[in-house]
Amino acid sequence: MTMILRSPKYSVTPFAWTKALLLSPGILFLSGYLVLYGAVSCKLNGTFKEQVQQGYQESNKHAETIRIGSVIPTIGLDALTIRSIELISAPGSPENHRRHKTLRNISIEAPELQKTLFCKRRLLESASGACETILKMNRDAQ
Repeated sequence: MTMILRSPKYSVTPFAWTKALLLSPGILFLSGYLVLYGAVSCKLNGTFKEQVQQGYQESNKHAETIRIGSVIPTIGLDALTIRSIELISAPGSPENHRRHKTLRNISIEAPELQKTLFCKRRLLESASGACETILKMNRDAQ
């Protein structure tokens, strides 16, 4: 009894192996997940950052302006990290109250972060939660 490992009908080429690898379920899932992660990251660094800055200035009564460096979601898309937050006193504030604070990293729980791509309400809820966390940390630091 002999067993043939190669079929004379089909030739095994490097192109065929590469195609089979790229179309395997593991690679397709990984590629899809990385595309989703990249889209969420872009949305957070664009629209989400603007919403946080607007919400902070509205809730802080224009006493301080905020500048955010970057927003990075966790790999599980269940939390996010806001890096390099600068709180700058408004130009109209008295000299003795003028200050410039920098908060390094803030981690915020945000379940179902992937839904911020498709639901504006979810994006606004996450942004308002981030504003509240930043305001709380600012009050605690004073």
